[in-house]
Amino acid sequence: MSSGYLVTAVGVLLLALLQKDTSYGLLAIAEVITGLGIGTAFMPAMSLGTHGVDPQYAGVASAMVGASQQIGGSVGTALLNTIAASSTAAYLLSHAHSAAGTDAALVHGFSTAYWWAVGFLVLSAVVSLAAVNAPRPNHDTAAGEPAKVPEMVV
Repeated sequence: MSSGYLVTAVGVLLLALLQKDTSYGLLAIAEVITGLGIGTAFMPAMSLGTHGVDPQYAGVASAMVGASQQIGGSVGTALLNTIAASSTAAYLLSHAHSAAGTDAALVHGFSTAYWWAVGFLVLSAVVSLAAVNAPRPNHDTAAGEPAKVPEMVV
């Protein structure tokens, strides 16, 4: 997970460096790197969310992981949107008498939000590296017999 978060941080860092006249090529590269990093981080995170859960509770655990991901994404988007809007407004106020227009203010606002996102991603990488210590699941069974799945009680 940590490596995925760091790869995502590199992609978002490239987004933070975009300017008003940046070519689409850099944007495309940044988006591809970000997507690869998120894919690399989320797969083990989802697996870890249901690690060690009894089979009869796997559906509930999976639903909880999915709901937590959706809520976290919504809160994160709202936070970064607030940062971008506040930074854009502050830029417009501080540059009211300059030739810099709203385009420069928007780029500044988005760049500020992307820098915050880079910080959150690096922090996530450090936390996951330090805190995640789940062992590999043991799929071995005694004498080659298939694992028994508990029956549901109705």
